Amino acid sequence: MNVQDLCRFTRLATPGDIQFLLQEFKPRDIERHEVEEISKLPFQEALRQSLMYSKAYVIDLDGTIEGVFGINDYDPGVGIPWLLVSDRVLQEHPRTFARYSRRILNRLSKPYHLLFNYVFKENEAAVQWLRFLGFQFFDNQFYFSDFGPPCLLFYKEL
Repeated sequence: MNVQDLCRFTRLATPGDIQFLLQEFKPRDIERHEVEEISKLPFQEALRQSLMYSKAYVIDLDGTIEGVFGINDYDPGVGIPWLLVSDRVLQEHPRTFARYSRRILNRLSKPYHLLFNYVFKENEAAVQWLRFLGFQFFDNQFYFSDFGPPCLLFYKEL
C-alpha cells in the first residue's frame, strides 16, 4: 500500500463508524490502557467523548475500521491530538502510515498554534511515531495514579 492508497482509506467518521468504534473496535492493548489511565474513564466513554468533541477520521482497510484519530479543542489555538490504531496498521503498513500521518497532521492542525497530549513512556511505537511527526517531549515523567505507568507530555508548536 502506498501513501495515495492510504489517503483513499482515510475518511471522516460517519454515525455508523462511531457505533462500530464504540462497540467493536479493538485498539492495541497498550492504547486502551493508556486511554483509561489518563482519562480516568472506561475506554468506551473516553472514546465516545473524543468522538463527540472532535472531527474524527477513520482508517478503513478492506472495509474494516483499523484506526481512528482527531484533534480535540483545548483552548483557542490549542489542540489535543489523539490516535488509536489496531495492530494491523502498525504491522502491515508502518512506513506508509508514518508518511501519511505527516500530511494529515499538517491538514488537521491548521487552526492551532500548539498541540499537546500525554503518552505512556512504555508505548515505544507511539513515542517513535510522535518524534517522527516533530513532537517534542518534556523531560519530566507524569503519573496519573499511584501505581500507573510513567507518562510523557508531548507538544508541537506550529
